[in-house]
Amino acid sequence: MKKPIPTTSRFGVAVWLMVAGIHDLSAATFDEDFSGGLMAERWTVIGNSPLYLINDQAGDVRFSKPFGGGQTFQFVGAESRYRLRGDFDLRIDFRDAMIDRVGGNPGNQVQLNLTFGEQELSVVRSDEWIAGHNVHVFASPPSEWQGQQGTTATSGTLRVIRTGIHVQSYFNTTLLVATDYNSEDVAFTFTLQNNGTPDPTSVTFDNVAMTADLIIFRPLLSIHPDGTGAVTVSWTPDEAGWMLQVAPTTPPLLWILAPSGSTNPVTLATGAAARMYRLIKP
Repeated sequence: MKKPIPTTSRFGVAVWLMVAGIHDLSAATFDEDFSGGLMAERWTVIGNSPLYLINDQAGDVRFSKPFGGGQTFQFVGAESRYRLRGDFDLRIDFRDAMIDRVGGNPGNQVQLNLTFGEQELSVVRSDEWIAGHNVHVFASPPSEWQGQQGTTATSGTLRVIRTGIHVQSYFNTTLLVATDYNSEDVAFTFTLQNNGTPDPTSVTFDNVAMTADLIIFRPLLSIHPDGTGAVTVSWTPDEAGWMLQVAPTTPPLLWILAPSGSTNPVTLATGAAARMYRLIKP
């Protein structure tokens, strides 16, 4: 069953963005070399600290943080707007990782993070107070380390492969963990983390490669007031096939094609009756 992501406007229009369209990416294969930076139609920047700097102007993505921030959990990263369905192979390169743990604990991490519905998996290169410099997999549930191996490598490839429900996690060509998860659509991020440390850290990410049975793309939906009591809804990229549908907020939700259809952008009146809208690609 397709899962809608609710986005509620302050302007009286309830909008639901449906993860329902398939973006044909060369037979479900896509490579990202960041030659255009962290493009908003492909990536969402995430993080919880203003101390991190992001440089995506050199054909890669460079995260860095000076000393500071206290012994709290701090991170910066990028979330993909793609989802992987069915069998997949996902990898990302990193280099010049400066993650030495100097103060605080548990440590500093470079991570590729995947979410399988309610299950999460991270392939981690870190320096931790409990294990020193290492690579491992963090799985939640059960919230535990798996497949730990010592390494001082400052560059490498983090990789995850799923076949059916069988998932294999790699550092370079070394298998760290093989276990079963589920077959739900997979979301992913890559991050630099100061987990309880104020240490200066940095890393460069590059070359995301993904293949999957299907690669699902979520357009970036924007809602803005137009100054006349209406709102303007738009989405990027503006590709053929995406349609706006509308339904009342009370059940049953009978979705019909909005009068605007595939028009982008579209202006919606904010009347008294609450409505829901969704963007869908059949």
